[in-house]
Amino acid sequence: MHILQTCALIWDVLRHSRVPLVNDGFTCKHLTVYNVEKSLRHIKHTSPGTGNIPSWFFKHCSYEIAEIITHILNLSFCSGSIPNQWKTALVTLIHEVQKPVAISDYRPISDTPLLCRVAEKLLVANWLQPAIPSDMIANQFGFRSNHWQHSLCSDIHDAPCFSHAREL
Repeated sequence: MHILQTCALIWDVLRHSRVPLVNDGFTCKHLTVYNVEKSLRHIKHTSPGTGNIPSWFFKHCSYEIAEIITHILNLSFCSGSIPNQWKTALVTLIHEVQKPVAISDYRPISDTPLLCRVAEKLLVANWLQPAIPSDMIANQFGFRSNHWQHSLCSDIHDAPCFSHAREL
């Protein structure tokens, strides 16, 4: 699908879907246009996935499309439904050893649509991380952004000290 076709499709969805952002009597928390625009602006150069919309489009047109994308994401999150296009992924096997001989020598890379990945990051940042108490993830290095190197290095450094102190 070309970029102009995608924009026309998005505009058509917006024009015909004036659904209130309410689900079963409770109002869900909405994403802001600012947060979505910021996420779009900071997209790294990456594969477009099955959506075939290149990362540069989201990055360079972030201001112009942020309101439309925010509306789509809020509709999706508040209704609890994910667009069918986001449920498709290209799975590529990458070999982890020089000469792979078994299927276990490969690891899968799942390439989902870029907008799906943006939605996932916004969902984690706005709903998942605030819901988890910080003491529960204190030793989870990969889950906490900007914490893994410091935490991992301090744990590696402190572990021998603690084990040596227990022996005394």
